[in-house]
Amino acid sequence: MDDVVARQSASETRPRLDLQEHLADLEAEGLLVRIDHPVDKDTELHPLVRLQFRGLPESQRKAFLFENVVDAHGRKFDIPVLVGALAGFFVVPMNALLQHRGHVLLSAGHSIAVQNFNENIGVLVMLAFYGLLVFLGVSTNEVIVLFGLFVAGTMLLVMWRHRVNLAAGDLMHLVAPDRVEPTPNR
Repeated sequence: MDDVVARQSASETRPRLDLQEHLADLEAEGLLVRIDHPVDKDTELHPLVRLQFRGLPESQRKAFLFENVVDAHGRKFDIPVLVGALAGFFVVPMNALLQHRGHVLLSAGHSIAVQNFNENIGVLVMLAFYGLLVFLGVSTNEVIVLFGLFVAGTMLLVMWRHRVNLAAGDLMHLVAPDRVEPTPNR
């Protein structure tokens, strides 16, 4: 599935940002399996995904779109579950950006190593935070809402910081700090 994203990036001037377009591309390539019969999220969904990602070589893996998710009590969920379709959707463009900028700040390999380290630290911190919330008795739905608010807030902070840098004309220091002096804020 990473190769679909890589082909899109090479053939288009802009990456696909629409999930429906991405799913249509995966389906056209035969890389999306839609499952519309009831699938128990607790006993059936996870083993299918585990078999897919632990038992098959990458060239044979496909994304799953479970459109009729139920639980052990037969309760139906309105939201479909998409698994394995976004692996390269974010990672390929991010690694390309890091490699592009990495040769200026560090070597490309060091930039990706720093990214991987930060991702792993982030996962561990969020896992510890999740464990704390569960220990405190916070419901799963509340945890999901809190994490969603955290991600949305973080993205708003990044967007705000980017706008501040744009307004100050202060972007080149992000790419080559030793070559361009940043302009002071006015």
